[in-house]
Amino acid sequence: MKIEWHFRYVPEGQMEPDKQDRWAIDGFIHVHVKKGLPEKWHWLPFGLKKNYHPVKVCVISQTGTRGTPKQAFRFTCDVPYLMDPQAGFSVTRCLYSDDLEDLKRQIEQRFEEIRMGFLHCLNASKGENK
Repeated sequence: MKIEWHFRYVPEGQMEPDKQDRWAIDGFIHVHVKKGLPEKWHWLPFGLKKNYHPVKVCVISQTGTRGTPKQAFRFTCDVPYLMDPQAGFSVTRCLYSDDLEDLKRQIEQRFEEIRMGFLHCLNASKGENK
């Protein structure tokens, strides 16, 4: 799954926090307004791409900046998690890395697992995966 990344508080690509010690990267997926959202949401203005609306799915934080405690790794992100053997769909799982691009890959992989899991649930509910 492709996630579109946008810096918050600082210009795109800036790795240092702003004067208020804030730094974050928001991850967005684009949902097709007519196909992917219920009828009641069709009033939404189209987002960055025609017929698509951006939906924020995660936030990458830099440790030690405002609101984020100092940790062993430089970057951190909480994401939903499907593969919890005890709870099934877990609320979040924290991913860490010192390499921003590595963390982005981990997040995209996690969301691809979730997408595939829900796709198989949908197919099973239709009787296609029996």
